Parts: sequence; C-alpha cells; structure tokens
Amino acid sequence: MKLSNSAISVIDALQGFTTRGSFGKAYGKEDVRPIDETFERIRGFLGDHPDSFPARSVVRSIYEPGQFTLGQESPLYDLCTKGGRDVMDAIPYFGDWQAITKRTNAATDVPAYLDWLGSAVRARVENIVIAGATLTSCLKQTSIGSKRFLDREFGKGVNVVVPLDLAGVRASVKNSPDYSRAIEEMRDCMVTVIENGQTH
Repeated sequence: MKLSNSAISVIDALQGFTTRGSFGKAYGKEDVRPIDETFERIRGFLGDHPDSFPARSVVRSIYEPGQFTLGQESPLYDLCTKGGRDVMDAIPYFGDWQAITKRTNAATDVPAYLDWLGSAVRARVENIVIAGATLTSCLKQTSIGSKRFLDREFGKGVNVVVPLDLAGVRASVKNSPDYSRAIEEMRDCMVTVIENGQTH
C-alpha cells in the first residue's frame, strides 16, 4: 500500500475511549489500556508520515447523555457528551485535517463524511485507511459503510483499509468472538484488513 496514493481517516481517538475517560471508568484500566496503546501507535504512525496523505479527516463523536445506556445511570452515561473531557483529542493533529462530527456509530451517516470520501477519490487516492476506535463498533460500521458508498458511487477501484495495528479494542473484546466476527464481517464486505505488524 503506497501512502502517497492513500487517504486516512482517524475515528474517535478521544479521551472518552481511553483509561482516562468513560471507558476506563466503565471497564477498568487493564481492559482499556490496549486502546491507549493503539492511540500511541497512531500518533507514531502519523509522526512518521506527516505529509504522506493527500486527504485526511478526523472524526469525533458527540453523543447524547445516556445514548448507550438506555438512559440509565452508569459510567458510560456521559460518554463523549458535549462539553466534557471525553470529547478531547487523545492524539495531536498537525497540518490540514478535515474535522467531522458524528452522533452515531457510523461516520458514513454524516453527509460531510461522504463528501470527504468523494473529495479523496477525486484527489486520485486508491486507498482509504481507517484507524482509531473501536474496531467492533465505529470502525467496523464506518469501514463497511465507506466501502459500500465508494463502490456504489465510484465503482470498485478504491480500497478501504483497516490496519489492525491502528484499530483500538478493549482487551476483553479482543479475546472474544466479537473481535474475529467483526474482522470477518469487514472482509465479507470487501474491506481490506491488514494484520498486526504489517503497517508501515
């Protein structure tokens, strides 16, 4: 995969999904620490390739209180709610990034994200790299939605790529059937999933 022919989108690299945010409070630091480590790898990857991507987007979630708890009080009640620390970036961004806000799991529910995908294709990229958190929810739904949109609107010439090194997931989820099922679902939808250790 040539980075010069790739666009990158970073999904939900936010404090809320780290040990310092709502995820850490809800699931415990040991379970969430792998997401912190993934965000550090994304930081390093972007630092190693500061000018490699002709199109870049950062997608941040803002959710309603209780959106994922059926309105019941829990440590996830205020996950990424407006004005809280959860919506602060967990990694820095330098250069020209298009900022997009989503309010559901899939960034492809947002017209601005679809516009960004279209602009990336018109910039003649061949790959859309999707990184961030979490693999079994927002990354999975965004990557599948992106591939379906691109195939429908532009044919099958653009790849959607999810490097597992750059895809955050809790430790307990990685050791569950949900993890392999999410990878299988993405591959079934023709998303390219790159195994750990193969991201350069």
